[in-house]
Formats: sequence, structure tokens, C-alpha cells
Amino acid sequence: MIIPASYHRKLGIGILIAAISAIGLTTAISRIVPSASAASLPAPVRGLGFFPGYGNVSGFVSLEGWLGRQASYVVQFSDGQPDQFAGSVWGEVVAAGKFQTLASRVTLVESVPLAFGGFLDASTAQGQAQARSNLQATLNGTFDAQYRQAAVYLRDGGFPSAIIRLGWEFDGGWFAWSSQGNCDVFQSAFRRVHDIFTSVSPGFRFDWNATASYLAANAQCAWPGDSYVNIVGLDYYDKGLGVAYNSATQTWADPAGAFSTRVLPNLKIQRDFAIAHGKQVSYPEWALAGGGPEGVGGGDDPAFVQGMYDWMNSLPDTGPGSLAYQAYFNEDANHDGNHALGHFPNAQALYRQLFGR
Repeated sequence: MIIPASYHRKLGIGILIAAISAIGLTTAISRIVPSASAASLPAPVRGLGFFPGYGNVSGFVSLEGWLGRQASYVVQFSDGQPDQFAGSVWGEVVAAGKFQTLASRVTLVESVPLAFGGFLDASTAQGQAQARSNLQATLNGTFDAQYRQAAVYLRDGGFPSAIIRLGWEFDGGWFAWSSQGNCDVFQSAFRRVHDIFTSVSPGFRFDWNATASYLAANAQCAWPGDSYVNIVGLDYYDKGLGVAYNSATQTWADPAGAFSTRVLPNLKIQRDFAIAHGKQVSYPEWALAGGGPEGVGGGDDPAFVQGMYDWMNSLPDTGPGSLAYQAYFNEDANHDGNHALGHFPNAQALYRQLFGR
């Protein structure tokens, strides 16, 4: 479970944050980016993106400078409270110096709540009842005006073709819009908000974004329909894999084996589901993990970086099952530990070698 800045995350944590303007950084980046056609690049580099923190343009271009390559996607999160939701989109995109300054070269991936409310536990009857009430409010049109205003901000801020990550991690049991036990109202609410956004800009695309632990159990019942989804997304963090852990090295006893037996099967489930529905795949949040309370993480685990790279590069170049985009989640969180690449020197070096070449 990953919670964005508006859900009590720390803001703007990245590596090598430059103390210069975003415009200056962009100019510097353009001088060092290797000249190569998109078609000649490996798939995960063509779809390269980051979450650098909320509205953190300088962190984003600093990552590009460190990597020696421009990224094509940036993931952001809007607020989970209805009175702050539309304004948070404005703050990411429209506010002076924010991501509208990069709109000519970057595709925005905007994470949009499908309902509003606090965290819940959808493994309980009470939690499912609360999620149903939350989703029903969306379906009843209670927040239509807020969704429409957010869509206008995205369109007018230079992103009329943004990817809308609507109700991300819906299959988990923690967000206000959890589909667990509520697939029918989830589907209907998804369609309603989809239609509001596309009425503002027909170019918006929609990422139906699941989690590795719950996708297999919830995919079919929560599917809103092929015409409402463009991309099948999956979030993946190197933690909680349930394999032997080496406390001396602070990573898995068999890192490569952990990836092949615990991570790879879930990636295949996502790919096969996407192909069955004629959709691309994405990895809107993927990252290393260490030092957190939610479960043992792999720490400085180059095998996870290599495994994700190899997997993404194995996908078809185009069509169903191909990679739409992927974004490394380069921010830490009190609730689940460290993710920023700077904490993991060996894996960081490999990431730079693979994605920066």
C-alpha cells in the first residue's frame, strides 16, 4: 500500500535535488540526453517515468540529470478530501513553476480518488459498508463538480491527454473506494467519473491500476468494461514477499529466487489479463523497499531492479500486453519505509546502468 503526499506522505523527497530553477534544469538536461530514436530504446526506457514527490518539478528534472536521459512520464496524486481535491490538481499542474512547465514533453499520470473518505479495512463488514457508502456518493453525483473542475485544470494546464489513474489500488482493502465486496458500485462509479473527465477532454486515457497481492482475486469482478479502460496497471514494491530473509545482508536470502517465485507470477497474471482485454500494461508505482513497518523489504536488492527491467523489456513492442509506461516511486514514507534510490547504492547503480544508457 502506497499513500501519496495528500495522505500524509512526506513531500518532495528525491535524490540530488538541484537548487536551481526547473527551466534551467530542463535546458541542462537537453544538452546531455543521448540522441536515440524512441524505437531504438528498450521498452522500459521508452516508457520511463518517476514519482518525484507532489509538484516536485525540480526533483523530477534532477532525476533526469542524474540518469542522463529525459523521462516521458510523471506520476502525481490528487488529494483524498473533496474540499481539497480539485485544488490539489491545480497545485500540481497549473500553479506557477509546476508541471505545466514540462507539458510539451512529459505525459502526466494523475492519480484520482474514485471516492472520498478516510482509510478503512475492507476485510470487515463495517469496512465494506463504508466503502459502499463512499462509492455510492460518487455514483449519486455528489462530487461531479469537483471531478469536472479537476479535469478542466488538467486540460487547461497543458495535459488534455493525461492518463487518469482512477481509483488506484482499488483491489486492496484500505482506500475509501475499495472494490472488495463492492464490485458493482465500484464499476458504476468508475464509469461515471470516466464520463465526466472525457466530457471535458476526450483525449484523457484511463489506467485501471491494481495491486500485486489482490489482482487475481478481484480483477474480473471489478472490471468496468473494455471501453472504459486503456491501460491495466500494477503497483509493485520489493517487500512482503514471504520468502527467507538474510538479516546480515538485510535482503532476501535468495533475491533472484524471490523475484522469480513471488514477483514474476503476479506480473504474468497482469499481462495475461491485459492481453485478454486488448490493453497495454503499466507500472505506475514500483520501487525498492527497506526499513518500514509494513513488512520485511528487500533493501538494497539489485535483483529486483534487474528483474523488473528484464520483465518490462520482454513485453511486446506494441499492442495488447505492451508497456505503456513505468514510474519509479522515488519518495520515502513514514508508514512503509524507504523507497528513494539514494538509500540503496548497489541497486541504484544498476538502475542507472539499465535505465540511463
